[in-house]
Amino acid sequence: MKKKILIGSVVTLLAIAAIPIALFAGGHGGGRGCHNGMGMAKLHHIKGELDLTRAQEDQIHTIMREVKKSNQQQLAAIHENMKNVAKVIAANPSAVVEARALLASQAASEQQLKLNILDGVARASEVLSADQRKKLVAALD
Repeated sequence: MKKKILIGSVVTLLAIAAIPIALFAGGHGGGRGCHNGMGMAKLHHIKGELDLTRAQEDQIHTIMREVKKSNQQQLAAIHENMKNVAKVIAANPSAVVEARALLASQAASEQQLKLNILDGVARASEVLSADQRKKLVAALD
């Protein structure tokens, strides 16, 4: 029974480790359109409403690719840390304090990931005119 609980816990921890990657990785590939992350998918669907110029589209895509690239290090650190948490618990199910300490240590990577995304959104917003930003705000509701 304990072995089944341990295996279930490790599987759950590995699944949890995949969540930040799925949320922040920015989709599959580095191309344009819906496969370049949730933000780019939303932009793809509303770009007609925003009346973006080709230059604006190119600038925004470049910014989002830069954000995705800069977040690769944080995503790798988060993933590796979650694997280490799973290893600690698998090796010793009573080592909850050690596992919690590992989880706490990844807060800096998660924060940097969010800051990179925030910076990218701010830079992309600067590409838009005031009227386009108003339309974007309305479309996000």
